[in-house]
Amino acid sequence: MAIILDDVDLSGLHVVEPAAPGMATPHTVAETSLEGSAVVWEGPAPAPRITLAGGAQHGWLTREILERLAAMASAPGATYDMTIGARSTRVRFCNEDPPAVAASPVEPGLTDGSLTLYRDVRIVLVEVS
Repeated sequence: MAIILDDVDLSGLHVVEPAAPGMATPHTVAETSLEGSAVVWEGPAPAPRITLAGGAQHGWLTREILERLAAMASAPGATYDMTIGARSTRVRFCNEDPPAVAASPVEPGLTDGSLTLYRDVRIVLVEVS
């Protein structure tokens, strides 16, 4: 399945936690006050997260792509177009639960610049409306 984030091809990765389409129902929490009265807190549901992942044997990324993703994640308030198969959405990196982009080098001792490959990739995004 084709996965494109902005203009970065992440097709080797897979979606671990697909978000439900559309806005979720309001988030409601019921509590009891110190006096015994019922208190109901209601607000928008947390934004759906999309986690893209690669494994030890698939979904490897080059250092160049990983550095590009890290630069995108470090831009405050930036949003990006993302396409997963036929579905398009707008996302931002989930920096409130770091790291938004993580990976491990295939060969930790290899420092061959942009040719270094990374595995166990994990990219956490949040859908925005």
